[in-house]
Amino acid sequence: MLWWDWKGSQRIGLLAAMLAVAALPWIMLGWLPHEWRAFIGGTAFLMLPLMFGWFLFIGLVTGRIPTRGGSETREIFPTWYWAVAATYAGFLMFFAWMIVSVVVD
Repeated sequence: MLWWDWKGSQRIGLLAAMLAVAALPWIMLGWLPHEWRAFIGGTAFLMLPLMFGWFLFIGLVTGRIPTRGGSETREIFPTWYWAVAATYAGFLMFFAWMIVSVVVD
């Protein structure tokens, strides 16, 4: 099954790939050597939507959404499952709004 049957090394590998994708804009724009604090903060900021999007995708495909300390299952706890899914979707919309507002200004 997607994500849930993966080994720890596969999960860490995926998160490392997400971190590399989040760091790529900073490296491509050439800000890496001069602005270390901005690099760290910007990479962390761009990593969050990738993680929330991936967790939401896993939850919608498998019916079991990752949460802090475990997971919520659609069949057993549908209210909590959809509350967590709505929270993740809300975070994604918030991040999209922040990125668009920076790009437009």
